[in-house]
Amino acid sequence: EMADDEQSSLRESTIELAQNVQWDFGEKHVDIRTANIGLRNMWMTIMDDATMRYDDDDDALILVIEDDVQISPLYYQYLQMTLHQYAASPECQDSNLMGISLSPIRLNEMRKPFQRWHSRDELGPR
Repeated sequence: EMADDEQSSLRESTIELAQNVQWDFGEKHVDIRTANIGLRNMWMTIMDDATMRYDDDDDALILVIEDDVQISPLYYQYLQMTLHQYAASPECQDSNLMGISLSPIRLNEMRKPFQRWHSRDELGPR
């Protein structure tokens, strides 16, 4: 287990690294928390904060990268192409489309109690 001063030093270097990342694709916001609020609450508050920040921008794109995730340099291009594909398809223009992810959805965590998510039940057969 790390001593408090080691944790503090690691936290400060992580914040510095995140703030110094060069991002040439629009505004970059680094959300720094003072306490661990849990993964579910982190995602829910990110969406609330983003809604307030970008409410007037219909073309806003929010890319959340957690501190323990590595992504390909091509991921942003993939995300842009995927979004444009959805925007161009009338059958995909659903106001319920909230995000695009490479992670599989296993649980519906929007309401408690969490329940196993079954795509066929929610989306119908292909």
